[in-house]
Amino acid sequence: MIEAVIFDMDGLMFDSETVWLKSWEIALAQKGLELDPRLFGMIAGANRESCLETVDELYGGDPLAIQAAEDHFRVANELFRAEGAPMKEGLCELLDYLESRNTPKAIASSSSDEVVSSCLLHANVQSRFPVVATGDLGLPSKPAPDLFLFVARALGVEARSTIVLEDSGNGIRAAHAGGFIPVWIPDIAPLSESDQALAQYAFDSLLQVPGLVDQLNAGC
Repeated sequence: MIEAVIFDMDGLMFDSETVWLKSWEIALAQKGLELDPRLFGMIAGANRESCLETVDELYGGDPLAIQAAEDHFRVANELFRAEGAPMKEGLCELLDYLESRNTPKAIASSSSDEVVSSCLLHANVQSRFPVVATGDLGLPSKPAPDLFLFVARALGVEARSTIVLEDSGNGIRAAHAGGFIPVWIPDIAPLSESDQALAQYAFDSLLQVPGLVDQLNAGC
């Protein structure tokens, strides 16, 4: 039986990746720099520390790029506080489905408490997640499985019977490494073929997840 479902947030629950992209463009432009097209795919699903390390490597240690990376968090926080982000198709339907079957659910996001809280509050779904783990916990970043394992322990469930919903390669690798059931629902950051191969299932939207849960439970 499926014991629980763990949600990533950015690009999975909300169309928030466009907000992050905008914050990068603004912060880099203020330093006279352009967005490297490789950056967004490399940092999707990563926490603050990993993000800064990637920028340092990608921009050859340019101090202006590091400053821009720091600034983009502030810009993003302002944007999320003001507007949140649009909900992805099927989110409310999936939450209703899981609640109707008493299936535990949680959020495991590399974003900060402030960003996650802003999105949940604007969408009025904050009370529907009893466990919310963010990048502020200081755990190793995805693709390490620590954030997902932390949530599984909090829910009291086994990884092997828990679905992880992700849109990023870092998230899919983290779910696979932790022994979870990785489900890929694509957003704007592309996945490599090797990352796609780690996803046990792939769907176009959250609307298809209830069918998967029914299928897996029926096979028990």
